[in-house]
Amino acid sequence: LKPVLDPHSPFIQGALTKRNNNNNRLCHRSVTMMIFSRATFFLAASVFVGVVRSQSCPSNDNGQCDFEPTNPHSCGPDYKCGYSNICLAEAAGYDIDTDCCQAPQPSGCPMLFDPQLCGSKQCPFDNMCIAELAGYTASQCSPPPPECPTGGKDCSGEPNNPFTCGINKCDYRTICDAESAGFDTRADCCQDTRSNTACGMIIEPVSCGPPGGKQCGYDNQCLADAAGYNSKQW
Repeated sequence: LKPVLDPHSPFIQGALTKRNNNNNRLCHRSVTMMIFSRATFFLAASVFVGVVRSQSCPSNDNGQCDFEPTNPHSCGPDYKCGYSNICLAEAAGYDIDTDCCQAPQPSGCPMLFDPQLCGSKQCPFDNMCIAELAGYTASQCSPPPPECPTGGKDCSGEPNNPFTCGINKCDYRTICDAESAGFDTRADCCQDTRSNTACGMIIEPVSCGPPGGKQCGYDNQCLADAAGYNSKQW
């Protein structure tokens, strides 16, 4: 049986959803107010219409899936292509059972970073709560090996622009450092705006990003705004 995300569950209905009308970037206020120390991102959740990646993700959306129930999935290599329902993923040519991982919205879970790889497909989740929303149990998951790759490129002259990348939330001082380590900053990373802004220390966590794709977590909306997200309520 495939785990199914119920869009009417209290986890989802309890979250405050916000959207940037210009670029479909979303912010979800966490229903559990927990302090976290770094700008984190979720590989779970997202897209309202078709693919939300800026990368070349396949799509064959002709409106045939408009009335399908929301059930976000991430598909393809490293599960980087997000689709809001199974119909869209299959229309793009993916086999749900072999090519995709369910990507539930993380808003009903604490913004705790304790990465897990689950099931035979090694589906990535930022914590066990999100994995359980996707239908996994603790016995089906395990932490990934701790690893932060480094590149050989000299980035010492690049301007300071910190990012956190990958499931292990690896810190990089510049875009150059992150890309030299093999990450795509638009698909794999979240901008860490704490050192480059005058935002206060208020802890009102939000998780931002479009609904099967990357989600970025910030301590408050000011930090999210500095990274290019918008606080307009959807």
